[in-house]
Amino acid sequence: MEYRITGEGVDLEPYGTFFIDRLSGNLFVTRPLDREKKASYRLIVHATGVYVNIVETPMEIIVNVLDQNDNKPVFTQNPFNGNVPEASDIGHEFMTVTATDTDDQENTNNGVISYSIIKQDPELPKPNLFTINSVTGGIRVNALGLDKEKWSRYTLLITATDMDGGGYVTSGTAVITVTDSNDNAPQFEQTTHTVSVPENKVGAEVARLTVTDGDEPGSPAWSTKYKIISGDKSGFFSVSTGPSQLEGIITTVKPLDFEKNKQFILSVIVENDDPFVGSLPTSTATVTVNVEYVNEPPEFNPKEKIIFKPEDSPVDSELATYKATDPDTGKSHKITYKIGTDPAGWLSVTPDTGVIKVRRLMDRESSFVKDGKYRAIIWAVDDGEAPATGTGTLVIELEDSSNTFCLQ
Repeated sequence: MEYRITGEGVDLEPYGTFFIDRLSGNLFVTRPLDREKKASYRLIVHATGVYVNIVETPMEIIVNVLDQNDNKPVFTQNPFNGNVPEASDIGHEFMTVTATDTDDQENTNNGVISYSIIKQDPELPKPNLFTINSVTGGIRVNALGLDKEKWSRYTLLITATDMDGGGYVTSGTAVITVTDSNDNAPQFEQTTHTVSVPENKVGAEVARLTVTDGDEPGSPAWSTKYKIISGDKSGFFSVSTGPSQLEGIITTVKPLDFEKNKQFILSVIVENDDPFVGSLPTSTATVTVNVEYVNEPPEFNPKEKIIFKPEDSPVDSELATYKATDPDTGKSHKITYKIGTDPAGWLSVTPDTGVIKVRRLMDRESSFVKDGKYRAIIWAVDDGEAPATGTGTLVIELEDSSNTFCLQ
């Protein structure tokens, strides 16, 4: 019999890779095979008789190329970059390294990769802070001791070895950045303050409470927020974070009243925008606020007093008593009454009593009378070190005294 072949590697690409001995039927290759380029070939063998008219049915041969470990693993990138929070627990997986190998990993272990950590830099505080899953390449925390403020970055020398750890070795690098966790509570630089604030003033700055924080500047674990936890049941004060993010500013949001409360003792706590990691003590500051006395003006009651009088009320006749009281209950002030505004000059007031009398005859037809009403401003002045003046408005409804009738 005489043999010949057709198919892949003969008369199909890649041409001329196989040949068969015409008489013996032995099959040969003409060049080295590369499984990573082509893993199998389909050949057709034809057999015919020599000097006889015999033709056999063609036979199919599948040539499978057996793998040899002739390729090294290749990392998919180098370096790998990852981040790990400094407060991570042991076993926390935070990044993965990967490598590929074109050798066969289904029928052999030539392409099966095993990962290892060779070195950690720096080796502080321990040389084995991290471990790697030899199969998946996942890198995990292996020991406690990460501290962003001391060691913010680690470099790991890693290897990928084929044949499941027994073959070719490729080296790579993993760069690990330690990210900040809120493991440092903010602390007040001064825990007691005594300040004085004038009464009646809204928006007055009471105190600035400065703090320090050991976490990364600008991070949520570093920026601060404040809260008044006692001493302000009626809500006279508020506390906000200052521009530096490391100070709490206390201001008044309602007027303070010396006569009602001369002193407040506020307790203020400071926290971060991020919650604390673990159990950290909260810093507290005590602010003693002394309310300063401010001389307040006397107050008329009512602010506008309306009376009804005939326009021909006699000179020196009494129109009304219009008195004010001093809101400064803790002080004893004498009040003196004065005419503030009297457009027509019709009125007088007794300084000690607030009795208002007719000084000149009144006239309902005067240009100073509007809609039958005459308005005057009365002052009440106390005798404080810095005298304060309160004002009240007296409205006189003038009644027409004319008895003239029109007869038709």
